[in-house]
Order: sequence, then structure tokens, then C-alpha cells
Amino acid sequence: IYLMCPEDNIVAQTVFKRSNFEIVKTNGGTGYVYMQRRC
Repeated sequence: IYLMCPEDNIVAQTVFKRSNFEIVKTNGGTGYVYMQRRC
């Protein structure tokens, strides 16, 4: 689980939202990771 603010989410694209979590795909990666919004 990576903690980050929505405004800090620069190198990632939000492709799906669920509960208070965002599943994002980073530009430098090939997989999806869970990002927990804390802001």
C-alpha cells in the first residue's frame, strides 16, 4: 500500500476507484498497484 495525495499522483493514471482506494497504473511499471488516498 502506497500512501499518496491525489494532487501528488502525477506519474500515475487512475483507472479504477473503489472505496477509499485507487487502483492506478504507473507510467514506469507494467502492473497495477493499490494507492491509498490519505488527503
